[in-house]
Amino acid sequence: MPQEFQVLRCFKCETFQVSQVKKATKWMCKICQEKQSTKQVYSRGSGAECRKVVQELNWKRMELGTAREELLVDQELVESVQEETVDDNYEIKTIEDPVLPTGGRWAAFLPPPVEKREVVVENRETDQQP
Repeated sequence: MPQEFQVLRCFKCETFQVSQVKKATKWMCKICQEKQSTKQVYSRGSGAECRKVVQELNWKRMELGTAREELLVDQELVESVQEETVDDNYEIKTIEDPVLPTGGRWAAFLPPPVEKREVVVENRETDQQP
């Protein structure tokens, strides 16, 4: 009876690896020595089949990792170029904020204020002094 193998992925170092199928669901990563339980089996089969699958999956993981690094480097280059152009453009343009009425935000919705007139009331008693 041939042995059956499975392809597993470590949660800590994220590498794919081949392991023999056992009754116990616990397994130990060969790279980081982390003990863990089987959450997902990516493939099952003979040892040679599983090794090929592991090589392909780890290769794809490596390609994705380098693509992310290149993307981060490109983003950092763009940000540094933008910072340099900001430094070169030493003219400072001020953007004027729209002038809001002094009454606050609701002043735009209120009717215009009525002008108050001063009413002078004459005191007739003081005018009639001898």
